[in-house]
Amino acid sequence: MLEQNTPNDISTRIAPQVGSSEFVAKRQKIVIGVTGHRNIDRQDRKLKALIRKECRALARAHADKSFVILSGLAEGADRMVARIVMKELDAKLIAVLAVPRESFVTDFETAASRREFTTLLNRADHIITAPLLSKQAWKTYSPARDRQYAWEGAFLVLQSNVLMAVWDGAASRGHGGTGDVVRWFRRRKVPKICLNGSAQLARAAKLPARQVPRKKRTLLHFHPESHMVDQYGF
Repeated sequence: MLEQNTPNDISTRIAPQVGSSEFVAKRQKIVIGVTGHRNIDRQDRKLKALIRKECRALARAHADKSFVILSGLAEGADRMVARIVMKELDAKLIAVLAVPRESFVTDFETAASRREFTTLLNRADHIITAPLLSKQAWKTYSPARDRQYAWEGAFLVLQSNVLMAVWDGAASRGHGGTGDVVRWFRRRKVPKICLNGSAQLARAAKLPARQVPRKKRTLLHFHPESHMVDQYGF
């Protein structure tokens, strides 16, 4: 399901032509996905410094590339990492929403959080909304809603050259949580149901219509408690 009430929304399919300048430019992008916990301390200076440090390392390693950040814009890690990556790498933001925005904002308890979400959403170059995978009650916390978040996480796994995970290392409490996203990224495999609609939405956002994750990938695992980072190449 695609939303129509914002100019940045994806509402059409744009199929890139091989050999075109647009296709060449796309190949030169480094796509960064973010997954992580909602309950991290938004004022955690050490964690922010660690993320900035890794961004600068990416800038040095890919000086001839442009950057894109994919974020679900949930509270916590999604927003913190998106803001830092946009600033440090001059990255374009693509928002990947698990559910339509009018339902998503009900997750946020404060008006300040809703304003922050809207501010970031307005800065996005593109907004992708996951297709509704079930007719069940996805508007409330339920397995149906978890499947929507699983689609979002799988889309990040399919598209990202680099996955930044702000994660305590624990298993996911619900399907599609941070632990699942990291596991899918490591194993280079996502649930089949999460492929529904992903190719069309990716093309519209000028991303590759991928059905399997990229071959060369980097996982940056930020530990919010110890303020350490582990890097893995696949």
